[in-house]
Amino acid sequence: MKLKTLLLALEAVAVMCSCSFRSHPVKALGHLEDVHHVHIPNWVMALVGTGNKEYSKDIDNIEIKSIRDLYVYGTDNEKSAGALCDKARQIAKNNGYELALKAREDGEHADIYVKQRGKRTSLMIIGKDSDGETSVVSMCAKISAGDLSKLISNK
Repeated sequence: MKLKTLLLALEAVAVMCSCSFRSHPVKALGHLEDVHHVHIPNWVMALVGTGNKEYSKDIDNIEIKSIRDLYVYGTDNEKSAGALCDKARQIAKNNGYELALKAREDGEHADIYVKQRGKRTSLMIIGKDSDGETSVVSMCAKISAGDLSKLISNK
């Protein structure tokens, strides 16, 4: 009985995780030295839900729905930070993303790359703060052109 339950549980996990087996170019960032990463699969995002009105109010009523393919990469190692930023920019350029915003202030910088596919928008955000922490967030979501403009212009 225990073995059958274990096998059923393993099969359920395999089925749920199969949603994230698609190849995504940003996954190459996870192979860089001293870079930590998290991938939140689509099925988990569906369970959690997105488009929370409380969250939307915090960012000027920008409505982001149906987030998919959420990947977060980060490092605080200076050598790895440079490699992470360079590799992320190269992935964005090689995969049809356009640089929508480049901001620099007090030793911190952020680049936002955007790729529009029908109603869905893919975003890649590359950020580095003054103490050397560097992160890359990649996701795909439904976001209107107006809300995307608000997000990028930070108004």
